[in-house]
Amino acid sequence: SLKGLVRNFEHFLDGISEGDFASCWPERSEDEIKKFFVLEDEFVKRVMEEIKSIQAQMSKDLASYSYNGRLRDVRELIKS
Repeated sequence: SLKGLVRNFEHFLDGISEGDFASCWPERSEDEIKKFFVLEDEFVKRVMEEIKSIQAQMSKDLASYSYNGRLRDVRELIKS
């Protein structure tokens, strides 16, 4: 799950920020750590896709708002 992935990632970053990479997960095998990096890559990709999706929607909303605003201005101009 995304929440579990975030928790694992935060735990991992905490270990790195303390400058102690090897002890992040002393009980984990090399294979488990490799799996984590694969999951981390997936997590970053999913987050980036979500951000791009939100940005695209915001751009659409802004363009629509801007277009509708200009249309309203033109209508007001025609009325006057």
